[in-house]
Amino acid sequence: MKQLWYGGKIYTMENENDTVESVLVEDDKIIAIGTFDELSDEADEQIDLQGAAMYPGFVDSHLHMIFQGEKLIRLDLTKATSAEEMLEMVKEAAKNTPTDKWLFGEG
Repeated sequence: MKQLWYGGKIYTMENENDTVESVLVEDDKIIAIGTFDELSDEADEQIDLQGAAMYPGFVDSHLHMIFQGEKLIRLDLTKATSAEEMLEMVKEAAKNTPTDKWLFGEG
């Protein structure tokens, strides 16, 4: 069954801010892009986005990307087995932290 998605801002992801009017999908794969008039006769079903944005091929695994990236620059305190060990980890990390920067730790 072919579905025609239309009625919203459909980003192609080819170039920044590139959009199309409609997308024709079959078996979860994009088979054509174009105007509603060009593709509407090929569709078995029409899905109106009602003004919503569509990012074809984008799957949200819901991992809050910015926070995942920030974890890479923070001191990982999950390995500490005591309060004393945690304080020692912080002291060591502080030696390599510029005086005008914050030292973030978590865990």
